[in-house]
Amino acid sequence: NTLRFEHYLQGEDEGEFTLGPVSTVHGTSSPCVIRVRQRSQQEAYKDFEKDYHSGAVCQVQLSADRKTFFVGEHIPVTVQIYCWDNDVEVEAIQPHFEGFSVQDGSSASTEMELHGKKARVLTKQYFLTSLWAGKKKIKPVSVQYTVPAEDFDGFMFNNAMFFGPSKMVNRQEAQSNGLEIELKNLPPSSRTSDGLGKFSSLVLSVDKNIVDVKSLINVSLKVVGQGNFAQVTAPRLRLPKSVRAFPGATEGDLVKREDNSGNFEKKFTYVVQPLKPGNITIPSQDFFYFDPEDQQYYTLTSRELSIAVEGDEEEVVGAASRTDTQ
Repeated sequence: NTLRFEHYLQGEDEGEFTLGPVSTVHGTSSPCVIRVRQRSQQEAYKDFEKDYHSGAVCQVQLSADRKTFFVGEHIPVTVQIYCWDNDVEVEAIQPHFEGFSVQDGSSASTEMELHGKKARVLTKQYFLTSLWAGKKKIKPVSVQYTVPAEDFDGFMFNNAMFFGPSKMVNRQEAQSNGLEIELKNLPPSSRTSDGLGKFSSLVLSVDKNIVDVKSLINVSLKVVGQGNFAQVTAPRLRLPKSVRAFPGATEGDLVKREDNSGNFEKKFTYVVQPLKPGNITIPSQDFFYFDPEDQQYYTLTSRELSIAVEGDEEEVVGAASRTDTQ
């Protein structure tokens, strides 16, 4: 008689691997060598079609909107999970984004129909970032899901039967395709960019326009748009010589705007102090960024602000730093 055991393996890295040997009471097998490589996008699409026609109940696709990105740019990748059976329940999504900084994006669930077959499609987006140029491989995403098994009305334990309705499930796993992308360095520029993306406005504001000469003023600079906000640091604040700035800036949370534009905003708040009475002007500020889609550098400019400083002229003592207008 021949006993046959089947094991299902999943390669997490490309390369050549040796399996075995396997030993039993009857002897030892020879080892075998397997080679693991990442499927091309074309192969992944063919496998998706083949698995679909063979009756797969859950399939996963990983995609990006293009193949070439810039160092430091947000790389949007999308995981789509096709549940072809109403009873499929997705338990976990396990991305393998080693070598990238990862930020969660949006999630959604929709219904679709393909060749007369309906599916529930779960969509999950991630934003990846890398600071190194070159060709990069994004590993496949694993999805754990369950499908119902046969129901039964009881089970045996130490030869005793316990009755009661119970629902069994089979836990399974589906895997997406992988991706290969290329990261390029930014074009040369005389100035270091403050961000990468499509930024739309820069807003300068203060918490009060009339102050005493000894008062502290909160100056806020808000960046609006879409881009690599996680890497955007506090822009250098330009001030007149009659105002000094205390070191550091408070960084606000990234907030999605409610105007249906899809834009986000991030605010930086600086603490400054006027050195003498009179009318002072906070000059316009700027934000220099690179648009990966247009492959061009742009500069956003805020408006300038006027502040009335009241009180007698006197020296204001204290340790602080000052950034002069250039």
